[in-house]
Amino acid sequence: MRVEKKNKMKVYERLIEVEMSNYNDTKRQLQWLKESRRKDVSAATLVYLERTVYALESAIKRTAAEPHGDARLKMLEMLYWNKSYTPEGIMTSINIGRTTYYKWKKDFIRLVADMLGYEI
Repeated sequence: MRVEKKNKMKVYERLIEVEMSNYNDTKRQLQWLKESRRKDVSAATLVYLERTVYALESAIKRTAAEPHGDARLKMLEMLYWNKSYTPEGIMTSINIGRTTYYKWKKDFIRLVADMLGYEI
């Protein structure tokens, strides 16, 4: 794999993780922008926010339907929204191993990436 493509993949992975961390704020911001009908917000910004929220919500729903969906969602909650847990703390709390933790994290990131059209 070329270095450029590998770097691009890491950028997309990090972007998705940032969007996951900001998911609730992004959702509130989108709702506020729609309700206020602001004229100074570009259509591109609204489309980006809508696509992002839709991709994350869809990925969360699909993750819930997978085997161990409850544990996977708990991991995502602890990792991205509570933000007070280390990976080791998450693994201990939901009783999974290191390999499972990183696999579930990567699975979720890939799912969101697919929905957003990113190549990871």
